[in-house]
Amino acid sequence: MLGLYDWEFPGAVYHLTSRGNGRQKIFFTDTDRELFLGTLAHVVSRYGSVTRRLTKLEKGTAV
Repeated sequence: MLGLYDWEFPGAVYHLTSRGNGRQKIFFTDTDRELFLGTLAHVVSRYGSVTRRLTKLEKGTAV
């Protein structure tokens, strides 16, 4: 959902996070993590984005 201040700029660097509600875990098994990483790889491949760093946390992910 786009908000009032959501913009896209060519060559911009975006910081993405994925967190659980109330700091709960979002990955319960290694299969959960693998599914997330597979989905991320698909998006990167499809849209040509570049992932510079991926930090996997037990309660979330920072890209």
